[in-house]
Amino acid sequence: MKKYNVGILGCGEISDIYFQTCETFEIMQIKACASRNIEKAKKKAAEYNISKACKERASSEMAYHSLEAMTGIVRSSVLGEFYTLKSTCSKPSPMPKDFPLSEERSETILR
Repeated sequence: MKKYNVGILGCGEISDIYFQTCETFEIMQIKACASRNIEKAKKKAAEYNISKACKERASSEMAYHSLEAMTGIVRSSVLGEFYTLKSTCSKPSPMPKDFPLSEERSETILR
């Protein structure tokens, strides 16, 4: 069975439910967790045996904007009409050059 690598964004008090829920799905494997507070991310990574803890790159405004875009696409396709986004967000910094690829993609690129 193929496993999907996932990451958890946000390592606050409520995040335990996300970590615990992901562990119940055989098709999910948590590969990383991120938080605005790197120490929180490191603590959760150690607690749940996750290999990578990092500082989050996305803001809540970006998450909201992405969610609005996705729901707008669904609304547009269901209703057959254009949807104009109401939210905006700042452009994030580029991904670092050494950003790790998933194992599956790495194998494909290296062939």
